[in-house]
Amino acid sequence: MTLDRHTPFTPRSLARLGSLFASAAALAITLPGCGGGDDNNPPTAGTPPAPAPAPAPAPAPAPATVAISGVVSDGPLQGATACYDLNDNGACDSAEPASVATDANGNYAVTVLATDAGNHGVVVNVPATAIDKTTGAAIGITLTFKAPATSASGAQSVFVNPLTTMVVSQMQATGANAADAAALIQAQAGLSVSPLADFGGTSAAAMQAALLARLVVLTHKALAVTMAPSLGQPDVSGATVTQADIDKAATDSLRAALPALAATAADPVVSGASDLQAALTAAAQSLVAIQPALNAAEALAAVGAAKLAQAAAPTTPVDSAVLRSFSYTDANNWSYRAMPATAADNTPDSAGLVHFYDLHKQDVAGVITSWGRGTLEARKGDRHWNGSGWVECTLGQRSSQTPRDTQGRSNYNYCDGDEKGVSVRTVTDIAGQTMASVISTKIRSFPGEDSGVAYANWGPGNLSVLGSVVFPAGSQLYYQQTTPTAIAYRYDVTNPVETWDASVAAGGDARSNSTLACYQAYLGSSLQHASATLEDMVAANPGKPCTVNPQTDANGSSLNPNTWWSGSSVSMGSVSEGLARPAGTANFFTTTANLRVSFAPSGTAVTYYSCLVRTTSGGTRNCSVIGTGNFAIQALGDARVMTFSNLPAMTQRQSFARVFVQRGGAVYNGYLNASNITRSTLRLNLPAANALFSTLGIAPIVP
Repeated sequence: MTLDRHTPFTPRSLARLGSLFASAAALAITLPGCGGGDDNNPPTAGTPPAPAPAPAPAPAPAPATVAISGVVSDGPLQGATACYDLNDNGACDSAEPASVATDANGNYAVTVLATDAGNHGVVVNVPATAIDKTTGAAIGITLTFKAPATSASGAQSVFVNPLTTMVVSQMQATGANAADAAALIQAQAGLSVSPLADFGGTSAAAMQAALLARLVVLTHKALAVTMAPSLGQPDVSGATVTQADIDKAATDSLRAALPALAATAADPVVSGASDLQAALTAAAQSLVAIQPALNAAEALAAVGAAKLAQAAAPTTPVDSAVLRSFSYTDANNWSYRAMPATAADNTPDSAGLVHFYDLHKQDVAGVITSWGRGTLEARKGDRHWNGSGWVECTLGQRSSQTPRDTQGRSNYNYCDGDEKGVSVRTVTDIAGQTMASVISTKIRSFPGEDSGVAYANWGPGNLSVLGSVVFPAGSQLYYQQTTPTAIAYRYDVTNPVETWDASVAAGGDARSNSTLACYQAYLGSSLQHASATLEDMVAANPGKPCTVNPQTDANGSSLNPNTWWSGSSVSMGSVSEGLARPAGTANFFTTTANLRVSFAPSGTAVTYYSCLVRTTSGGTRNCSVIGTGNFAIQALGDARVMTFSNLPAMTQRQSFARVFVQRGGAVYNGYLNASNITRSTLRLNLPAANALFSTLGIAPIVP
């Protein structure tokens, strides 16, 4: 039946049309593959069938995870919580994988994504209530321990303790990788095992590391007490000192003092004490009181300075300089140390390095002199071993460094290998501020010293000579943290070793025999000669003192017996405030300790001494044994260098270790400066320095 809009509907046609619709509906139900409808939503003629719903996707597999586990120890610590430091900020944040509290054996476990394993470090929060299994007592101080990323994939064990924390501190200070930082910490601690290794065993090496770790914690505790008053106070950046600042300052200081800590832990008086914990506690308190590296004010100042803005390099290389130290009496009596660089020096060379030179300059009663290395002009000729020869650092000799990176960090090589290390510089703008106010409030309030000038005495003694003059535009004050990582052997060309004749070195009791050679030498007879070889020096210093009659002078009285040691031992330096004056002697002796060494008749054994110093003559008296060790001799170029092992803790109070250098037919007093001690210094830039000099009538620095 065909219909169009003109076809009239009759009853018959309507019946036929209904029959057609019924047949179509039945067909739709029975044909396979055709979409159907329901009573409420019948299909519309000409509409394609709806597709069948797609099957639901299979759930994504859970990311693979692994366990980072290990032990937290200084002795095993119960009650500490570890986390995996995903953002590498040295703290445990809420979104980072964390452990439950460690058990009685210090065990922890953190579940991390397999893709993260080995890429981040472990941080452990140690509450003051954590129990040390070794002592059975609460640790008594809140600490943060850290361990570096291992770079290993998969499940792994990471030991976390005070020594691994020092490795992380070393990495942060110098930019070193974990392996290099661990090697340096191990060397400075004198350990035969890596500081990253588990020291939970019973071997001598493990027990040495464990004892050192305990001393580190106790020293941290004692140091934190001295820093506590700074909590909440403004630091040099103007920010508030936080507990995290104190922890970082203490850790950095402990890393710098590591050789002294190691020597103290190895001292039989400490390690062999019947009450070891009491001995370690007393040693820690003593270290904080006497070790220069454990200076709370300097450590906190360094942490505060690091918060300042980084010094921006000029877009175009220009002449520059920094004024490091400055002492001024009047226009004809002053001295300073600066480090200038020309625009050419500040242009990277083919190796990508920039350059600078060291300038010491002084005016003494109108006579102006200049030199390169060394605080004293008389020492400008000191030689150092640069790896291939013994060289001098002359005026104008260029040192090199890398341009500062985005963290303000630069690697430097000072004076052809004399010292290598890392420096970080931040800056504050002082333009428009009066010179007097900057010196009094910023420089003189800064702890420490530079190049022999204490900041408390920096600049003109009388600041009124500066009037109200202000620093010009472009004036900046730099804060620089410098960490030497490699130091060369040096020797003083003006200071050869003089030894006494064998008859003097034999010592003896001159109280009953005034003809003894040692007594004649004691009285002042010239029975000395210059040592030509190290063997000559060794033979002439067997450690046999000359006993003389007790003495009394205007200062007080000697001890009885009264022994003179200068004729039979060699000086290794002195420590100010190293000894108390013996009871009953008044001021016959100073409080300086003269450190000395004597040699066994054969072999390489040595004995170390701490000796009293007479006030009037500086003579060495009444030495006491403070340790034993050995010497070694190595050939470096055309020289032979004697070094010493197992140095006593007291020697660590010096800024150097004594060595002796045989070269050119003479033996010289040599030295190896301490490394890895981060020093904080202040420096005026060139516009500020020259403005200050102009005000005082001093010629400007012209790089």
